Amino acid sequence: MVFTAAVFSQFELSSVASFDIREFWRHSLAVAITTETIAREIGLRDTSMIYLAGLVHDIGKVAHYQIAKDEWLTICIHAKNSGLTTYESELELGYVPHDNLGYEVIRKWQLPLVIQEVVHMHHDGNSHTNGATVNAQAVGIVYLANLLVHSMKVGNSGHTAIRNPSREIVKFVLGNDKALIHVARSTRKALDRLDTLFETVFTRSEASL
Repeated sequence: MVFTAAVFSQFELSSVASFDIREFWRHSLAVAITTETIAREIGLRDTSMIYLAGLVHDIGKVAHYQIAKDEWLTICIHAKNSGLTTYESELELGYVPHDNLGYEVIRKWQLPLVIQEVVHMHHDGNSHTNGATVNAQAVGIVYLANLLVHSMKVGNSGHTAIRNPSREIVKFVLGNDKALIHVARSTRKALDRLDTLFETVFTRSEASL
């Protein structure tokens, strides 16, 4: 909770019609909870680091919003109008993608390598096969968690487009490509605590600004 509030309080931002900062943080917290849930489902003992990786996976978006607000809003509006994700919108419009920006933020914060790699590669559905990361499992877990949260329409990170994970990444993360339904049910149950946790942490972070 303390780390979550600390992350929230790093960015003093206000919402606009095309980008609701509260809904962005709701999405981020939901991904953190989902990431932790998946990690427990597959038997990982220490889930704290993977939770933090899920929490900050999209930190590059708020960094972009803070340093170049008009650019970021253009990305969000284009994503909405074109049925794209913000990542797809960034690439189509020729802007630096938020995974690269987020990676620089996390490196500056000197967070552990696993978090750096998750932030840098959480849109790479092939990281488990291309050998590009030593933390392929963590990247895969957050990648899957992010897609699950989007499909459940919990919060909003700048777009409403839904993308489905491949059978290969589901099998890599969960061990069985048919286990996704069970994990989705566990995630919905875990997210029951989202609203209470979000209001507590968000209020605390606002008070610290």
